[in-house]
Amino acid sequence: MILIGHSLGGSTLLKYLSEEKPPIPILGLFLISTPFWSKKGWDTDDFVLKEGFESELPIPHVYLYHSINDDIVPFKHLDFYQKAFPRAIVKVLKGKDHAFESGLPILVSDIKALPK
Repeated sequence: MILIGHSLGGSTLLKYLSEEKPPIPILGLFLISTPFWSKKGWDTDDFVLKEGFESELPIPHVYLYHSINDDIVPFKHLDFYQKAFPRAIVKVLKGKDHAFESGLPILVSDIKALPK
C-alpha cells in the first residue's frame, strides 16, 4: 500500500501514523506541501505529532514535495520533515504552486518507480 497526503491531508495522515500502527505494510509515503504544526511551525495542538514517531514507522520509501515559493505553506515547513525523515527523497519544486491544478507528474513517476 502507498499513502499520499497533500497539505492538511498530509498533516492528518501523519497525525494518524504518529499515534496508531497501520494494520498493513506501507511501501511508500508521499507528502506534498505538508504544514508543520508546533511552536516552530503553525502554532496549534490539533496536528502536533508524537515525538520520535518517525523512528517507529517501517515505511521504506518516503518522498517529500514542496514548492520553493509555496503561497500557502511556507517552504521552511519542509525543514522539519527533512530532519524527521533523513532518508526521504526530497523534491523541491520551482514556483509557488500549492494546489497543483495542472497535476504533479513527478509524483506519478515516483509512484510508478516504486519497487513492486
